Amino acid sequence: MNVRFYYALYNEAHGDDQVNIFQAGDYHVFAVADGVSECELGRVASVLACAAFEEYFMERVAGRGGVDLEEVVTDGVRRAGERLVNVKQILSASQDEGPVDLVIGSVKRFIESRAWLEQTPAELISKRVDELRERLLNAKKSGEGFAFETTLGVAVLHNYKVYTAALGDVEMYLLKRNKLFPHYVTPRGGLIDSYLSSDRGVVGAIDIAVRRLERGDVFILASDGAYLSYAPLGKYPYTLFVNQLLKSFEKGENPAQQWLARLRKEFGDGLPDDFSLVIVKVE
Repeated sequence: MNVRFYYALYNEAHGDDQVNIFQAGDYHVFAVADGVSECELGRVASVLACAAFEEYFMERVAGRGGVDLEEVVTDGVRRAGERLVNVKQILSASQDEGPVDLVIGSVKRFIESRAWLEQTPAELISKRVDELRERLLNAKKSGEGFAFETTLGVAVLHNYKVYTAALGDVEMYLLKRNKLFPHYVTPRGGLIDSYLSSDRGVVGAIDIAVRRLERGDVFILASDGAYLSYAPLGKYPYTLFVNQLLKSFEKGENPAQQWLARLRKEFGDGLPDDFSLVIVKVE
């Protein structure tokens, strides 16, 4: 199965989103994590979650056949939750700065290894990593403890099927024959009752789904900040996004980047939330 993917990541609102894209053999893997800004350490959570899922996935599928992908995807999300808990324990175990530098070093390396995904200037990325370090140090010195949370959505495309797992208000859609179908969507602004937490690991139920794909299908994975339902007054939700998507394909443009550009124009350049969007077309 061949796929062509497009992506856009705009992290200038809060700096808490993380996108990850990688391939393992004929498995195409995509992830979007949206760190909870109220925790002030949302980017730590989103980066650690994406990194942990990738590590687990590679361990399970490398050089192996007959893999149960539903199980791997589910367990990979659980591993991401365990990583957050373990990191909190590491940070809380010592009063010196060593654990903080260890964690921040890991976060920085992952972000830099995915620099090709980031639509944020390098100097701003570096500044935010430094700010995360200061927040961790302040939390350690104040005795307030550490708390970081994130949503997580992952999709694995293999052999004309898509295997997905979702926690929180990530959004997933399937465009089939120019019609948009919801794959996993939570209402924007609603109560998020599932997420990854440094206190409890996986909170709530992991939403697992498997769907068959055909050539020409388009799978969409996004954070809520991608505003896929955005519509000017008097227009139907999602119509603007679908029209932009089809227009971009017709012109041979990157539809994710074009949607980001459209929103920046609509919102007056500065978006109110971080934006993560991955679009995968089955060929």
